[in-house]
Amino acid sequence: MRIIVHVDMDAFYAAVEERYNPALRGLPVAVGADPKEGKGRGVVTTANYMARRFGIHSALPITRAWRLAEAARKRGETATVFIHPNFPLYREVSARIMQIFEGSADSYEEASIDEAYLDVSSLGNFAAAVAQMSSLKAEISEKEGLGCSIGIAPNKLIAKIASGYKKPDGLTLVTPEMVREFLDACLKRPEASMSRRFRTSGHESRSENRKHSRRTPEAFRSLRSGSMAWRSTSSPGCEKKSSLGFAP
Repeated sequence: MRIIVHVDMDAFYAAVEERYNPALRGLPVAVGADPKEGKGRGVVTTANYMARRFGIHSALPITRAWRLAEAARKRGETATVFIHPNFPLYREVSARIMQIFEGSADSYEEASIDEAYLDVSSLGNFAAAVAQMSSLKAEISEKEGLGCSIGIAPNKLIAKIASGYKKPDGLTLVTPEMVREFLDACLKRPEASMSRRFRTSGHESRSENRKHSRRTPEAFRSLRSGSMAWRSTSSPGCEKKSSLGFAP
């Protein structure tokens, strides 16, 4: 039985800034280009959840973010703090977190600076995976002072969708028997992020979701959606770090 985990750090860049600068805690924070009082160029790299309440989010033009922050301030909200990214620091913190992932899984794949896939199939059942991932969340919080959201599922696609289901600081389990109900629930949710995560992964219709939900656990292992596909962890020359890599 395949048990796959997707770990996604919550608002990673902004959370790291808050971790290393306690004065930022409790304030709306946007990391990205200099807004230059509404005349800047560039985009928001990430925003913490307080800033997201104002509509500020990743990839938003920085001028638009500034206007939203100013509108919120004029309504009596706390002023948003705009910060230039400190990528060397983020990479340093990410490297330590990846070491934690490596020690908590049979194998893992670093998907980006703030997310990874873990194979914990050797645990044998999903209940054990939930217990281990709860411990993983606690370890990251204790060692790095950061939160993360986790999805546990039979394959990478469902695990990735699940990790975003209860953000921030969520842990969502989707067993093979729960896949159909879970995907239908995602498509019905009012927030666009869940539907976007699912649709951009290549599944456009609910009927196709259901077709996959009737498959056996073995079939889920080979579920292919766009670039998301399994490659055997026993492939010759496969490093542990990339053993869950996307198919070429």
